[in-house]
Amino acid sequence: MGRLLKKVCLHALTASLLLGLSAPSSVATPNLSFWTSPVTGKLSQTVVLDIFQDSSGLIWFGTQEGLNIYDGSRIETYLPQIGDESALNFGGIVGVRESNKGVSWIVTESGVQTFDRLNRNFSTPEGLRGLTSDIHDFDLDANGNLWLALTGKIGYYEPESGEFIEFALPPKLKARNKIVTSIALSSSTEGYISVAEEGIFHVELASEALKFELVSSNSNLVASSTHRLSVHKNTLWVATLDNGIFLIDLYDFSLRQVLSGAQRDDLPSNSINVIKHFDADTWVGTAKGLAITSDEARTFEIYTDFDEGLADGPVFSLAQSFDKTFWIGTYGVAQARESVFENISTLNSNLLSDTINAVELSQDGTIWLGTDAGLAFQHSGELTFQHINSASNSILQDDIVMAIAADTDLVWIGTFEGGLYRYNRSDESLTKIDFDPQGAFSLHSNAITSLLLNSRGHLVVGTFGGGISLVEHSGKVLRTYRAPSGSGISDRIFALLEDKDNGILIAHENGIAKLSQDYSTFSETAFSARLRQSNISISAINPVDMQHSSKNDLWVGTFQLGLFKVTRDSELEIDEVINLSKRLKLPSTSVMAIHPDKDGNLWLSHNAGITFFDPKTLDSRHFNTQYGSENNEFIVGSSDHIDGGPIFFGGFKGVAIVNHDELVYEKNPIQVGLSAIKVMDSYLPFPRDLEDYVLNLGYEDKIATVEFFGAEYVAP
Repeated sequence: MGRLLKKVCLHALTASLLLGLSAPSSVATPNLSFWTSPVTGKLSQTVVLDIFQDSSGLIWFGTQEGLNIYDGSRIETYLPQIGDESALNFGGIVGVRESNKGVSWIVTESGVQTFDRLNRNFSTPEGLRGLTSDIHDFDLDANGNLWLALTGKIGYYEPESGEFIEFALPPKLKARNKIVTSIALSSSTEGYISVAEEGIFHVELASEALKFELVSSNSNLVASSTHRLSVHKNTLWVATLDNGIFLIDLYDFSLRQVLSGAQRDDLPSNSINVIKHFDADTWVGTAKGLAITSDEARTFEIYTDFDEGLADGPVFSLAQSFDKTFWIGTYGVAQARESVFENISTLNSNLLSDTINAVELSQDGTIWLGTDAGLAFQHSGELTFQHINSASNSILQDDIVMAIAADTDLVWIGTFEGGLYRYNRSDESLTKIDFDPQGAFSLHSNAITSLLLNSRGHLVVGTFGGGISLVEHSGKVLRTYRAPSGSGISDRIFALLEDKDNGILIAHENGIAKLSQDYSTFSETAFSARLRQSNISISAINPVDMQHSSKNDLWVGTFQLGLFKVTRDSELEIDEVINLSKRLKLPSTSVMAIHPDKDGNLWLSHNAGITFFDPKTLDSRHFNTQYGSENNEFIVGSSDHIDGGPIFFGGFKGVAIVNHDELVYEKNPIQVGLSAIKVMDSYLPFPRDLEDYVLNLGYEDKIATVEFFGAEYVAP
């Protein structure tokens, strides 16, 4: 943990902290992080009606005006062209799907086409030319056959034979237009259709005839504008544009309607554009945002807040790519991933502020957070935070809490400019520690930056401008140390660490000083001198966090200079200072906190998210909001960890919790495909192994470069 007197029962504390962060829900929905997709500004039009990823990895976006293909780097746009049969059909995009034979089917309201990747054009199979009805929906069965929802009939096309059959709806249906609004297959020979003003029917293909059987003609359902059907497990989901969702049990055909409501876990709108099932969760795109359910639409997690990454607007389409990234078609495209972190914020707790300046985990499993609205704490097993601030206790003169140190009896509270306070946990009394810039037994600054309970039972206090002080358990200040004249030490202190010889390392504005174990000497280390030997010419180094390595070495995070490894000899004297920021490819040079996990890897918080790296190989991974870190900007001194367990990083949007045992992430956050290779002005299908393919072409002596979307092969 980097601080003594914090040894805990790992399993008990981990469980109590992670289970008690927010109020329980009946069924857990995914912890998601959203961001605006970079494809948004490149699309042919902003209303994204359909999203689909094919087997090569390409992502297709159907909009109100054209079709777009994304290969991870570039976007190809296809628009209808008058008189060009090889262009995209006119009419709204109904959808894009791929058969088990690898055929890409593009369906618009006016027709059906396939896409030729080699020649980059569209064509309509002969049997599907001259359709006389608009297409309202479609589906592909397991054999690659195409089913079309038309007006007054169902279309069925077999690509292998080229045969197209139209099956008329039963003549007894009373609806005037008999529009088949949607179709969803449950097998290669049967499925379900919705017919406007009639209800839901089961259809089955047998002996070249299509059998129709009424499933539900519920009056509310018949009166609704049915839009899309979806079969999931043993339930048929019916999305309507005006009456919410109907769920039909396919065993007994019982029906349940789900409507919007005022509660947080109700649907946000009765207008349902799309329903998709991803593993155990069902995602519902509505006219007013996204709803996710894990309990068959009994409760929903709603995403309609811009602060959550998804604004209160219509969701038209949904998809999930191979790398588990979610794609949300709105006015543009949003993306989402299940977070690799847990987060504590005002969104999921009763915290009074999202600005977290300090994090402390005490032995009894209590989490203490220093916020801009006072001290917040949550005891083990509790579901809400309690608060100590100027409103609840008039003795506290400053609600901005910058540093915390806690044990079983006391909590020390350091504020931004209101001084240091001693909180007695047994009687809940609060007292202010003496402040006098000239006093021998008082603090010399009321700006508290860091606190450390050391192995001798003393509190070490770092201040901004007043040096460091030693405080007894009783609250009496034993001594204040100011920077010796000519020492190069600054009285502006940022971080404290008890060293392996029980001395105190002190990160200050100009470098790192050390207070000996017996408190007799206070002197500068060789940290800043070694830096200057490395041709680093700076006036302020600003080390803001320190952590021991597995040996005698140190890791030092700085503000605007990055991460340093400090090698030391057996006497703990500094031999070398190495800046590893470039080798780690850190996205930010302001490293706010450093903590190890149980495997000896290190985690850094900085001004561009969180970085994980292996100290032996220096292999690194960077996590930002795309991985569920609600913070992209963290705060100096706001972190703590449980030995072998979770790590807590505080920032301007709450606390991000890294639980390494449960951490799952993909090597690449977004994996899409390459659309084609262009050689000598001709497109070639994209191979799985580019280099082998190019060499097999026999062109290696004739070409220097193979140009294609998203990558480049240069011939040797």
